[in-house]
Amino acid sequence: MRHWAGTHAETTPQEAVGALADGDMSCPGEGRTAMVVEYRLHAATLRRPGCGRRRACPPGPLPRPLAPPLGPTATATAAPLMTGLRLHAMNAPRPATRDEILTVLTRALLPLRA
Repeated sequence: MRHWAGTHAETTPQEAVGALADGDMSCPGEGRTAMVVEYRLHAATLRRPGCGRRRACPPGPLPRPLAPPLGPTATATAAPLMTGLRLHAMNAPRPATRDEILTVLTRALLPLRA
């Protein structure tokens, strides 16, 4: 996501949502191990607040170029929505397709742009 945002200074809301969908596609594949570790650490911190840094999880705010086209409400909503999609993807019998993820993100985030 950060690489994409660095190369797309001007972007439409639809392109921003597409970038989020593309970023989410790595979860069941190459990014799965890192995500599992991240969420396990987060769960352990919830059980024992003194055992780790709370700010490490969930993923931080969206890269700056994605915030203007999405607006403040959709930007604030995107990170927890992505967390839910990633958790679902790691546990689903079949990973969601990019089109399915794009549909969820579009329906959830684009109406919030205003």
